[in-house]
Amino acid sequence: MRQRTKILVVDDERAVASTLAIILEHEGYETATTYSGEEAVGRASTFQPDFLLSDIDMGELNGIDAAIEILEFLPHCKVLFISGHPAWRELQAQAKAQGFDFEVLNKPVPPSELLERISQVISCDTADPEPRTVRKPPARARCNKQTKASCRTS
Repeated sequence: MRQRTKILVVDDERAVASTLAIILEHEGYETATTYSGEEAVGRASTFQPDFLLSDIDMGELNGIDAAIEILEFLPHCKVLFISGHPAWRELQAQAKAQGFDFEVLNKPVPPSELLERISQVISCDTADPEPRTVRKPPARARCNKQTKASCRTS
C-alpha cells in the first residue's frame, strides 16, 4: 500500500489552517495543523511531514524561520508558503541570502491553484532515490547552507 503524503499546515488564523487541512484531506493527504512557527517546529519533529504549507507572518517565529529550522532535521521536506502580508518579500529575500529559495503564493489562493502547486512541488522530486534522513531538531539553530526547498515549473 502506498503511503500518503504528510502535510504540516501552519497558519496563525485557525479557520484558515483548518480549512486548508480539510481541503488537503479531501484530496487524500494526511495532515497535521499548528498555529505558530514554534508549534510547527515541535510538531514537525513528531509528525515527520513530507511537505510544509505555511503562512509567513505569525508572531515571534515567522514561517520562513520555522521552515529553515524544520529543514535542518527534515532536509527532504518540501516547502510552500502562502501569505497575504506585504512584508513577505523582505523575509523571502533574507532566506534567499541564506541559500533557501522558497516559493510564496499570495492569499487568497484558490483551492484548485493551491492543490495543483502542491502536486507539482511534490512530483518534481519523486525521482530522488536518496533515502530520507531524519535528524534530531536543533535548539533554535539557524541554517545557512544551500538547500533546495522547492522546485519551480514553468
